[in-house]
Amino acid sequence: MLHISWQAPKKIIVFTNGQYQDILSEVREQKGVSVKVITSQKEFSTAASHDLQDSFNKLNLALAATGVEIKVEKNTVAEEPIHIVHVSNSERGRVIATLRHAIEVGENSQATIVEHFVGRGEHASFTNSVVESKLGEHGILNHYKLGTDGEADLRIDNTICHQQGNSVFNTVNLNFGGRVVRNNLNILLDGEYCEANLDGLYLPVDGGLVDNHTVVDHRLPNSVSNELYKGIMDENATGVFNGKVFVRPDAQKTNAFQSNKNILLSFY
Repeated sequence: MLHISWQAPKKIIVFTNGQYQDILSEVREQKGVSVKVITSQKEFSTAASHDLQDSFNKLNLALAATGVEIKVEKNTVAEEPIHIVHVSNSERGRVIATLRHAIEVGENSQATIVEHFVGRGEHASFTNSVVESKLGEHGILNHYKLGTDGEADLRIDNTICHQQGNSVFNTVNLNFGGRVVRNNLNILLDGEYCEANLDGLYLPVDGGLVDNHTVVDHRLPNSVSNELYKGIMDENATGVFNGKVFVRPDAQKTNAFQSNKNILLSFY
């Protein structure tokens, strides 16, 4: 007989309809790793990015009142992944949630962040979420996003990452639901010998749309980026991948790879 054991994450932060749930959350302290839950707009760092020309990012800056600030100090490895769970509960009616998270990984440091979007309820919900991360030199950030949104849910998600020299950013984006899901990824490689790996898998529901937009900006020489997105579409589902790679004049010896593969299970 096969026995499967499961242990709850040691670092888990839960939001329901944009509100922090203290009773469901648990963050065990680790030296060099700071996890701060934001419950008021006044607590947000003034270092938020204003240069991203996206209307939903600007709306998020104006309205966000909850989120998480994660800081990993220099020469520190976060021992456990940090889980951020977003629950949209629309059983009693339509809901809206606006969250903003900030992640800072210091020089020679490493962290893993897991985000999970969960939808329940038959009414529509709208989530506008932003994650802004900064990587110091030789820093490593693994960022996983899992979307199991409800069939009536709308979600706009902006991921912004600013990399310094010799840093590595790995992101995996999985989407298995939602009426409309828009994933915007903006990666800035602002140092030499940076590496960015972007992977995605999307399976929209019947009549649903998953829209992936990626921008990878190589600004300095000797960096590499890899993008691999795959989609599976059935019934009346729609999947979009729109990827852009910028190689600036000073970014000599850049290697940038991009691939998008899709399967249509039915067509009319």
